[in-house]
Amino acid sequence: MALVAHVPDEGASAGGPALVGGAALVASSTLPEHEAALVAVVLDAFLRRHEVADTPMIVAAAELATTAHEGQRRRSGEAYVTHPIAVAKVVAELGLDAQSVAAALLHDAVEDTGVTIDAVEASFGTAVARIVDGVTKLDRLQFDSKEAQQAATVRKMLVAMADDWRHYHMICWSLSLHTKDRKL
Repeated sequence: MALVAHVPDEGASAGGPALVGGAALVASSTLPEHEAALVAVVLDAFLRRHEVADTPMIVAAAELATTAHEGQRRRSGEAYVTHPIAVAKVVAELGLDAQSVAAALLHDAVEDTGVTIDAVEASFGTAVARIVDGVTKLDRLQFDSKEAQQAATVRKMLVAMADDWRHYHMICWSLSLHTKDRKL
């Protein structure tokens, strides 16, 4: 099963005024209501530091992740896609770019569904595919809590992104701001 999402062109309008909330940005998406509400929170965190024009890739990644994980459940009974969305929220709160947030949303899709790295690259570009591929190649660990798993996923993403100088500088900046309040 090869799933592919279309990412709107960079110049495409996000469909509203320059200052819109995450809920408005997911209103026209194909996301189910519950997932749309979760992704709206991710977008709100992202928009604190980035432009609305950078959000179509995030919405498209959320749609692909939701479709790819459709029918999968966590042991708790919640939809599996809630984990990638939670990781994307942490990445957005760190101030990382749209490519990083999209990779967070897709990090389990290649490993746990029929989505391929080639499909990710075709839909989201080489940078997102490299981050996703780097995260999925790292060893899978067992965790005692959802929070520990999310923290480990963010750490793995940071390692995978370290070869890209843009991400390296943003990571250093973000960590310097957040290490007082949060352990990664």
